[in-house]
Amino acid sequence: MVLGLESMEWIVIVLVFFILTVMTILVAEIIVLNARLRGLSTSLEANLMLIDNNFKRLQVNFTELLLEQKRVSRLTLEQIDLKKAELTGEFEIVEEPIPGAAQEMPRSKETIDLG
Repeated sequence: MVLGLESMEWIVIVLVFFILTVMTILVAEIIVLNARLRGLSTSLEANLMLIDNNFKRLQVNFTELLLEQKRVSRLTLEQIDLKKAELTGEFEIVEEPIPGAAQEMPRSKETIDLG
């Protein structure tokens, strides 16, 4: 008998102390885990916002590419139609010469024909 307590009482006191210590450690770990999860949550939200912005930029880029592709397709179809019309004789495409490429440019204001 130490301090007026029997051995069974000492065992109970040691077990209670051990359980309280383990529970304190578990609560501390849960608090740390909660703090980490909150940090991950804010990081995840920031990453999701970045991904959303990147998707919006991609959407804008794809829309611009689609519009450019439509324009190129339209111009190509126009060229095909013009070439087809020229080959069938419906009309003839007359290419205008570039001024200065085949002839000399006028040197004075008197020789310029403004039409």
